[in-house]
Amino acid sequence: MLSTEIYCTNADAIEALMQEFAVSTLKSQKIRHLGLAISGGADSLALFHLILPICRKINITPVVLHLNHGLRAESEQEALFVEELAKSNHLSFFTKSLDLKNRESSKQSLEMAAREERLQFYGECTADGKLDAIATGHHANDVCETLLLRLTRGAGIAGLAGMRPLSFVMSGGSENLRVKLVRPLLNITSSALHEWLRERNLKWFDDLSNLDTSILRNKMRHKVIPWLRENLRADIESRLCQSAMTMREDEAFLNEIAEEQLANISYNNAIMIPALLKQPLSIQRRALRLWLFGHDLSQAAGFKRVNQLLAQCQNSDTSWKLQLSRDILAKSDGNLLTIFNPITREMLPEVEIIPDETILWGVYDINIRLSKGIQANSAGIGVFPASCSLDAAKLEEKTLSVRQRQSGDRINPTGMSGSKKIKDILIDAKVPQEERDTIPIIACGDDVLWIPGYRISRDYALSDDNAESIHITVTKSF
Repeated sequence: MLSTEIYCTNADAIEALMQEFAVSTLKSQKIRHLGLAISGGADSLALFHLILPICRKINITPVVLHLNHGLRAESEQEALFVEELAKSNHLSFFTKSLDLKNRESSKQSLEMAAREERLQFYGECTADGKLDAIATGHHANDVCETLLLRLTRGAGIAGLAGMRPLSFVMSGGSENLRVKLVRPLLNITSSALHEWLRERNLKWFDDLSNLDTSILRNKMRHKVIPWLRENLRADIESRLCQSAMTMREDEAFLNEIAEEQLANISYNNAIMIPALLKQPLSIQRRALRLWLFGHDLSQAAGFKRVNQLLAQCQNSDTSWKLQLSRDILAKSDGNLLTIFNPITREMLPEVEIIPDETILWGVYDINIRLSKGIQANSAGIGVFPASCSLDAAKLEEKTLSVRQRQSGDRINPTGMSGSKKIKDILIDAKVPQEERDTIPIIACGDDVLWIPGYRISRDYALSDDNAESIHITVTKSF
């Protein structure tokens, strides 16, 4: 739904805009449990008093959230005020106290540290499905400041579009959960919210640190925007909000196109580089960003790193690797671009393997081809490259895949009677516990055909050197 107001300065129009937001976002997203991020300042208090009756009307359970950063003397008083606000309205209250003021010295700014702590707190509050979304009190002035700040950093449309009424963020921390944020006040000015509160004699706390112009956002708010208003346009903030809204719409449309193209150029969670490079440059960048977000690598989805990836894809048809984070790398064989963790303990996907193709699984390159006779050779237990030849007749019209070992997996090893647990085979081979789930398992349905470097199943091993075979080679690529 297109909002009737882009930049609302009229306190009397606020409640109608909130009703509009309830229909366009809260109802459409089927939100039933909503966290309200309340700091005690005017913006968050306006959010609380405006959205509470709406929640009760459309059957949403609100929960009050308060993070005490421990930065100011009045922080404790504000925390008690917000807690009493929740209790007096019979609402659940989640809080957390920090001591950022006395944190260990760090290159990270205090503002960035506080933001990261807020996101972690949001993640903790939404964990285990406790909340469907969290509402924050960001307003139209925040939109203007964010647009200008990001413009100075050379942001593209996605950055300049700024804050959105609905968005998703990663919480960071050990769990790094995806958190849904809603911002009901984005079209409303700070002055209108203050007026609305005053008309109802509602109390709030003023944060004096917002006057500190050594903080870049405050400098933008108190110096740059007033200068622009006085020297360029009296309605500069309205125009900036208009630009942000237009870019949000354009960004959404371009992302739809990029998502469609990403689906067309992807194979087993990898990107087919030649197909990527046939796209317009704008779609190439967006597809890579969406691909990185899909792998929970938002920290690697900035302009600089995406451009590095793109340059590597454009300028190299040979294999290469690029570090994306402390543990994660991007790898290319000149044709496929894949993300992998060389020491991962996380679940790796089950991937179909088909003749005449090489796929990357974890840190292994796996090649399968049709052949004749036994071509397997081994340099020793657990040594790579490893290869085997399977009976093609027994696997005719069946699907082969590579996957991690599963609980209870067994194999009927050649040279042995009966079956043996894969876990025991790896233990006997002295494979460290942290590496056992990284060993590829070649399977056909529930049947384990081969543990590369270790054991082959006698049920599928090729016994006749003249028979048709499926030859598989596994190479450790890192």
